[in-house]
Amino acid sequence: MKVKKIISLFLSAVMAVTAAATLAVSASAAGITDTSTEIESGKSYTETIKASSNKDYKFNVSSAGTLKVTLYSYFPKIFMLLYDESGTAVWADSGEASVGKCSTTWSDRSCSIFWSDAMENGKATFKFSVSKGTYYLRIHTNTTGGGKYAFKATFPSAEKESKITFTSFVLPMNVGDTITLGTDLSDTKQTITWKSSKTSVATVSKKGKITAKAAGTATITATVGSTVLKIKVKVTK
Repeated sequence: MKVKKIISLFLSAVMAVTAAATLAVSASAAGITDTSTEIESGKSYTETIKASSNKDYKFNVSSAGTLKVTLYSYFPKIFMLLYDESGTAVWADSGEASVGKCSTTWSDRSCSIFWSDAMENGKATFKFSVSKGTYYLRIHTNTTGGGKYAFKATFPSAEKESKITFTSFVLPMNVGDTITLGTDLSDTKQTITWKSSKTSVATVSKKGKITAKAAGTATITATVGSTVLKIKVKVTK
């Protein structure tokens, strides 16, 4: 839709105070642990929300860093709040709207997007400083809001930072020998992909078991997400 005119997107001072007071009561952290849906870093979600309602989400941060939330609203006014695992609201470090306008200065620490009915949607990106732990994201509407919205949150995540650690490996092997490479995948749900560069010399199973077949050298590669480790095996008779 072509935008011919963007009318004022900020409420008057009286309306802002009223909305902030209402939000502080209806969007508290009470009960959020029971109503939240777990989300993944970097994945987009699209939902529909009614007026005067909440939608709650939960995620785990693996290490201190930055949470970035890009929020799309298909109705003129939407609010977003972030809570840590103690139920304390977290201030946003910044907010930048690419469509419409946004605010990070509400008294209850919520972020918001405002935009005109003459536009198709509002879009803004908010950034928060986070520490390791569990966080809760609440999407909130007041009496005049309601409709479809979408968002994507990126944050330090064990799923995005998969680590693979070999706890034991032996380079020299004799023909007929077998050895299983120990791994530690305690911080990720992902699986390892194993591969041998020369199966006539040494093969490797899906569980990391290497079998020496013939004299020579082969490289065993283990891949987890973007992490790749290689081990050179030398087989003798």
